[in-house]
Amino acid sequence: MYKDKIGESYEYKGVVYTVGNKIIGAKRSEYDGVVGVIKEITDEDDVLEIICDFEDPTDPEIIKRMEEYFSKIFGKPMTLNDISLEGIIMCHDEIDFLCNEE
Repeated sequence: MYKDKIGESYEYKGVVYTVGNKIIGAKRSEYDGVVGVIKEITDEDDVLEIICDFEDPTDPEIIKRMEEYFSKIFGKPMTLNDISLEGIIMCHDEIDFLCNEE
């Protein structure tokens, strides 16, 4: 299954995910506190992948935490400019929903 058009939805484990909905990275994610939008949803062999584009965080604490995390993962100093924020594959438990603006 593949969804990539605004408004297309998919239900997974009782939760409806919709392309175009605003989300925020959950605490268990390296994108914790970063706002984004669902761009695509795929489910193959019962493995849900939610592809998100995130906005540039503005909170200095979030930026610092992300830079430290990705610097450790990549083994070299990373700044926010070095961290990918688009096309990020997230699991269903790594995002929370934000109210969509009307």
